[in-house]
Amino acid sequence: MTGCRTTLFATLVLAAGPSWADCDPQKPRDTPTSRYELRGPEAYDTRTKLTWQRCAVGQKWDEGCLGEAPKMTWEDAMDQPQGPWRLPTWEQLDSLRATGCQNPPVNARVFPNAGLGDYWSRSTAVVFHYNVAGWDALNADNNPNKGLPVAWIVEPRGSKGQLRPYSEAAVRLVREGR
Repeated sequence: MTGCRTTLFATLVLAAGPSWADCDPQKPRDTPTSRYELRGPEAYDTRTKLTWQRCAVGQKWDEGCLGEAPKMTWEDAMDQPQGPWRLPTWEQLDSLRATGCQNPPVNARVFPNAGLGDYWSRSTAVVFHYNVAGWDALNADNNPNKGLPVAWIVEPRGSKGQLRPYSEAAVRLVREGR
């Protein structure tokens, strides 16, 4: 039975591989800096029409992002936005990702000292996991973890994934328009 589970796991991981490893060495290494209008601590994305804070929450802007971005739970992350600023959706965070295999996978001129690590989004998702009894839906009506928050996972190869709400990740805020 163990061999069967190992084969099933390996098959699922290999089959899912391309959706998690979106790095393509043939593509440009960066999202072009010309795509952004840089205004001190803010970057306006002319393609998505969103304005991003160039530093993660907890960093300080001084012609670059100073300090380390503190990690926090999803609940704490949801308390960070003030005024027009908010947590981005998963798709909005993904729009920052360069697909050309760089480390970190965002434009370092636009987002200095971004570092590696996870960044929370406000998106939630249906997540499945495997346990000894078989596949369980974490979003079952009787499950307290229904609709787990999704974190954009920033890794050297630019992959993305999901985190449970009690995990910790950094926060980058966004707002609509200029």
